Amino acid sequence: MGIRGLLTAEGRQTHVGLDWERAGSAFNNISRITRELTEKGFSGPFAAVVHPYIFAVMHRVLARSTLLEVTHVRALLNGGIYKSELLPRQSGFVISMGRQNFELIVAVD
Repeated sequence: MGIRGLLTAEGRQTHVGLDWERAGSAFNNISRITRELTEKGFSGPFAAVVHPYIFAVMHRVLARSTLLEVTHVRALLNGGIYKSELLPRQSGFVISMGRQNFELIVAVD
């Protein structure tokens, strides 16, 4: 389409080949990404948009815990976790939701 957006913006950071299958991997991935954003001066609150497959995978009980992995992930993402079937299966993105960072307009035809 040639339109710049969150997934194509110049200067965005990407992580290819992240593991989402192992228990605890979603928390580790999101923790790493939010830490990197914080180190670059984005203070949050953070939100994530992921493919429904990743969202479903996060709803597993962690070993030696009574909590779902998504509960731990939500502790990192004060802005919430959202799912979108428009994303490729093993993908998603994390954004800093501070009003100084962007204005989000969503349209569906």
